[in-house]
Amino acid sequence: MRINCKPCLADKHDECTNDNCLCAIETNHNEKKSDGISDFINDWNELAEAAPKEIIIKVKHTDPNRIDIVATRLINKYNFETVIESNKIYLFTGKIYENEKAEAIIKKETEIQIENCTKNDTLEVKEKIKRKTYKDLKDFDSDPNLKTVENGILN
Repeated sequence: MRINCKPCLADKHDECTNDNCLCAIETNHNEKKSDGISDFINDWNELAEAAPKEIIIKVKHTDPNRIDIVATRLINKYNFETVIESNKIYLFTGKIYENEKAEAIIKKETEIQIENCTKNDTLEVKEKIKRKTYKDLKDFDSDPNLKTVENGILN
C-alpha cells in the first residue's frame, strides 16, 4: 500500500527520499508538470537569444563590385573617420577615436563578408573606406563644450 510520507504530507517535498510515496508517483513531489506549450516557448526563446543578431550575405570573390559593397556596408555599420592630414583611419567608440580597433574590424569583417577573401581584398576595402570618410583634423574636436580627456569626455 502506498501512502504519502511525512515530509510530503507537510508539503516539504524536497526532503522526501521515498520513491514509493504517492506524491512521487503521481506528481513527482509536486513538481510543475509541463503543458508542452510553455516548454516550447522557453526553448524557442533560448534559441532566439543564442541566434546571431545579424545576417551577413557573403559577396562572391568573382563579383567586380565586392570592394564597394563591403566598404559601404562597413561605413554604414561603423563610425569610421579618416584624418586627411595623417591618412589614418579611426573608429569612434562612443568615447574616443581608435586607430587599431578600426583596422582590426575592417580586416575581420572583410574576411567574413567576402568568399575566399585575399589580403589584397582587405587592403582595398580599407583604402576605399579611407577615401569615403576623409575628415579634416580640426573637425574632430569641433564642439567647444566637450573636451576629450584620457578617461572619457568632459562636458
